[in-house]
Parts: sequence; C-alpha cells; structure tokens
Amino acid sequence: MKSKLRNLLLAAMALTLFAGCSNIALNDAAVEGSDAGDKCVLTISVDGFTGVKSENGRYIAPDKYAPGENTIWKIEGTSDRGLVLNIDDNAETTLDEIGLSSGSKEIALEYDVWHLKLHAYHKQNDVEKEVLQGVTSIDLTKGTVPDGGIVFTMSTKGVKTNGGLSLTVTGTNSSVMSYYAGLYDINTDALVKELANEDYTKHSDPDDDQSPMVSKGTETISIESTDDIAPGSYIFKFIPYNNTKENAATREDLTPWSDVITIAPGRTTEKNITVTIMEKPSKPEGFTVSLVEESEEDNDEYYTVRLNWTDTSSNEENFVLCIYEATDAADYANREAILAKTPVVFEKKFYGDNSYWVKGTLGMSTSECDVRLPTGHLYEFTLAAKNRAGESDVCYRENAVDNATDKLKGFAIEAGEGDAKHYVTVNRQKITYNLMGGTRITENSSTDDIVEYRTYGAADYVNTLMIIDNSNGNNSTDPVVYPNKLIWEDHPFAGWTELPGDGSKITAIPATVAYNDIIVYASYDQNVNISYKIADEYKTLAIETTVLNTTVENTNYATLDSENNKLTLITTKEVGEEGNKKIVSSGVTSGKIKFTIKGELKQKVDDDGNPVLENGKPKMEIKDWTSCDKIIILINGDVAGAKDKSLEYSYSLKNFKTSGVYNITVIAEVDGNYYSCDTIPLTVDLKAN
Repeated sequence: MKSKLRNLLLAAMALTLFAGCSNIALNDAAVEGSDAGDKCVLTISVDGFTGVKSENGRYIAPDKYAPGENTIWKIEGTSDRGLVLNIDDNAETTLDEIGLSSGSKEIALEYDVWHLKLHAYHKQNDVEKEVLQGVTSIDLTKGTVPDGGIVFTMSTKGVKTNGGLSLTVTGTNSSVMSYYAGLYDINTDALVKELANEDYTKHSDPDDDQSPMVSKGTETISIESTDDIAPGSYIFKFIPYNNTKENAATREDLTPWSDVITIAPGRTTEKNITVTIMEKPSKPEGFTVSLVEESEEDNDEYYTVRLNWTDTSSNEENFVLCIYEATDAADYANREAILAKTPVVFEKKFYGDNSYWVKGTLGMSTSECDVRLPTGHLYEFTLAAKNRAGESDVCYRENAVDNATDKLKGFAIEAGEGDAKHYVTVNRQKITYNLMGGTRITENSSTDDIVEYRTYGAADYVNTLMIIDNSNGNNSTDPVVYPNKLIWEDHPFAGWTELPGDGSKITAIPATVAYNDIIVYASYDQNVNISYKIADEYKTLAIETTVLNTTVENTNYATLDSENNKLTLITTKEVGEEGNKKIVSSGVTSGKIKFTIKGELKQKVDDDGNPVLENGKPKMEIKDWTSCDKIIILINGDVAGAKDKSLEYSYSLKNFKTSGVYNITVIAEVDGNYYSCDTIPLTVDLKAN
C-alpha cells in the first residue's frame, strides 16, 4: 500500500516539473557542448547590457562601464543537491566561459535549486581582470521558469580585483611649495594608502628650470597609482602646503581638499579635481605711527607709540610688524638705508623682549596697537598681513596727524618744503641735565636732575641745550628757558659741559651723538660767592603785604606808578651819527627807590589754637618785620642788601637802568630760620627825556 502511494506521488511530481521546461534530448543542438538529458533550458542575460557598448552600460562610480569586445563572461554555480554547473565539461575549473556578445545565452540546468554567479572580466594586454559580479538563485523544482529567464544584475560588490587611480588637480597657485595626497578609510578615517608627498616644482617656461609659475589657476598636479588599490570607496585627501617637504615641521596647509572616490575593481578610476587654494592677503593701508605723549608705561628710558592701519583683507591670520633701527647717524634722512637693516619682527607673540613690546594685538581683523620703544634710537616701521599662504606686500609708514583728544602727536615721514624737505624717523631723545648737586631756585626749589625729551627731526631739529638765565629770567630763546637761578653752595651756574668738571662749555648737542640719549653736566662759577645762605628750614611766608610802597627821590631821573608797580627811568639823549639821536643811560647815576615793608612776626597756631611745631620748634609766621633778626632783599636773585629790623629800604636808581621785570623778594631771618614773602614784580621802562 505504501509503495503504491509513493509511485503515484512521483508520477504527479514529474508532470508538474515538466510543465514549464523543454524536454531536451541528449544531443539537442540548443545546448552547446552539453549532454543535457532531461534538463530545463533557460536564457541568461545581464540587466542593461545589449551586447553593444553604449550609454546603457552599467553605472559604476565614478564613471559608466559598458562591457565591450574585451569583456569575457564566465559563470559558475552549484545546486542544493550538490550538482556543479559545468558547461564545458572541464573538470579543472568551476568557471565556464560563455558568450554574451549578442546580449543573452541559453543554458540547460537540472531540475534543482541553483545558486549562480556571473563574472565579467576585462582583458587588457592579455591579462584578464575581474571587474563585475552578479549573483542570483533560481528554483527549478516546480518546473517553472521566470519570464525572461535568468537576469543578472552586475555590480562591483564582492569583486576583489585591485584597481588604479589617475587624478589631475587643477587650481594650485604660487603659494604651493609641496603637497600630500592619500586614501583614507571612509568609516575610521585611518590612512589606507599614501599617494604622494612631494615638493611642487612650478615653471612658467618649460625650458627654464628656475622660473616659478605664478599664474593663478593654470597649474596642475598629476597623481597616479598603479593597479594596487583594493576596490571600494575611500576618502581622498589632497593637502597643499606653503613650504617644502624637507621643512615638514614648519610647513602649514593651504585649504585642504577631500572627497569620496570609488576605486573600481580591475580598472583605473580617472578624475579631474579643481581646488581653491588659500591666497596671500592684501596689504594693509593707511599705516601711521603717533607718539603717545602721556602713557602710564613710560619711564625715563621708554616711550610709547600708537600704530594705526586699515585692514583691507578678509583672510589674514595675523599682521607682521617689522621695526628697523638706524645704526648710523647718516641714516636719519634715508628710509632705504634704515630699511636695509635687520628688523625686529613681531607676529603672534608680543611680550618678553627687553627692548620692545607690543601692547594690544596683531591678530586678524585688528587695526591698532601700542609699541614701547627705548629712547635714543631712530626707528622705521613696516606692516604686512599674513596667512599660511604667505605675506602681503609691505605697507610703509605714512604721515600721521596729531590728535589732541587722544594725546597723540603724529610722526611725519617728511617735513619741510623744497630744498629743506627732509625725512623724519620715529624717535624720542632723552636729554638729562645733571645738576651736579646744585639747586634750582624756583617756586619749588629742587636738586633733581632735569630731564627733557625731544623728537629728532634732522633739518628742523633744535639742538640747543636748555638755557638757565641767572640774570633776569626773561630770555625767550627756543627751546624753553627756565627762568630761574641754578646755584651750588652759593656759586652760580656757569654752563653745561660734556663731562663732569670739564672746563669746555657746550651750548648745543654735539653732532657726534645726534639723536642718542645724552647727559650734560652743570658747571658753576667758583669765583663768585654771594653773602647769604638760605638754611634747610627756608619756608615761604604767609605774609600780609600791601602793594609795594615805593617812593622815588630825584624825580629828574625817574617817575613811579605805584598802583601798577611800574618805574619809568629818565635818560638823556645824545646826537648820534648823521644827526640821529640815541638814548644813553649814563645820566641815571643818582637817586634812590625806597621800599616800605609792612608786617609782623608771630607764632603760628592751628585751628584749635595749639602751637604748630616744625622739627621740634615753634613755626613762625611774619606779621611784623621789626621782630626779625635780619632782613635780606633779593632783586632778580641778587642780594640787594641786608638790614636789621628795618621797615624801609632804599635802592639806588642806577641798578634799574636796564628795562625789564625786576622780581623783588624779601627774606626774614628769625632764630636762625629763614622765611620769605611772595615775589613782587617791578616793571622798569627806559624813556628818553
């Protein structure tokens, strides 16, 4: 019973199996080279392939590939029952070559579940390289065949044949000195293969090995690799550099370029790449240098200048400031001579130098910073914008405008007109007047050395030393005259010398030092002694003084305007040459001017009536001159006389024969201490009778 049922089932299955297939005789010509027997005949074709190379070829990134005359097709397959496809009856290989030049091919398969793989090979120079694969399975156990037979979809998936790469990089410029190229894993970004790490030789003339090519966008780099790259997708990186390969430690990249590139198996992937390389920034404009006349950082040896410029580029990384110093006195009028010197260069790091510093920043998008400079030098400045592609053209310093609001004084690059036009460098000269222990007798007497600063401007430079006038204090000589006396142990100032104790007097800065810092020393007239000395307790008096009460005797020679403290002296006239009259003062030989001094001396007390002490002694103030031990009268610093407890003093008219302002000071001595009243000016006019 069981055997009979089994036979019936097999018979039914056989009918089903043959329903969709052709029953092919063993010697059926439709099955080439095969003893088909009871097999199913199927048509094999490739999706998108007509057998003719055309635009319908399979698309394989980055380019289409259409099989052509050099394409060889091979098929392999196994069934679930262990059958092996063997069209050529060649036991040595499981790959059977089939012809698909017409676009399709018929094969005969046993009724089973088949797993087939179609291979496409490209033959070049007698070498076959697999370029595509197609995999499919088909179930023939039910005796049915899909419409169109077996259609393979070909791709590079699973193909292990190495491929090659040929790239052309366009758009590099003269900033590129070397370059790097490599393939990286698309998932991990790990380096898979280095393609190039080369210096970049650029030539504008093919016959000239030394002439660099600089025309933007016309230079190309070729990057090729033989067929040694595993197929697949990679990240391709191209990195141009601003320095040579041997300087790898200092070279920087110039706009790296990257993209995904697919290496097709068995063939060379070709691609043109256009890159945009970082270019040098444009140079700044309007570069000026101004003196900051008052700066908290300034001291005896340094001064501050402010740099201003206009940023004209949008791709700079920082600015490069160069400071050039003149090393020869003749350089002051020659910009080229100074710029030929070795500069001090500031870029990203600003502090730490002992001689210079930059306050602020020279970074991108800035337009101002302060520079601290030592005195006694001549400087020139240049400024450039910089990025990794290089530096811009140099911007030279321009004329700067004074700005009273910001307390800036502009440094001009040229001064004067016509033949007097000359060059002016950035500088500050320090002149130290060493008083050699002397004391300046001013409102606030001081033994401190005098320090003066000037800007060395060459042709218009004032090299006259400071004038200290011990006579009348009204000298208007430029530079500024200090209307005061300079005295050392009762010896009056006699002049400046280059060395202490040197007998040679100088009135101007020697040409040998020119713009350098200089120290001059005071000398004193050792042959002159005045008859008084003000002790250390010398104080200014709080004195109630009326208008100087002055009378004039012998009015034939002088008149006095007491209200305005103005004295007019009468002189004689003589007939000069050719009848011209001249004024002589020989007639002013007699007559006196009298001073009446009012006041009293008393002990000074505070607001609570307590005595005010100074150095352990009661502090006195003058209210009544008669209580003084001695009165000393100074006229323009010269002792006019000394009186004991006098209220009235007469001074000979002959001492006023020269016009000018006579400053009259009264000093009182009380218990060895000295006090003085405020100076009273007396104006003297000379008038002919």
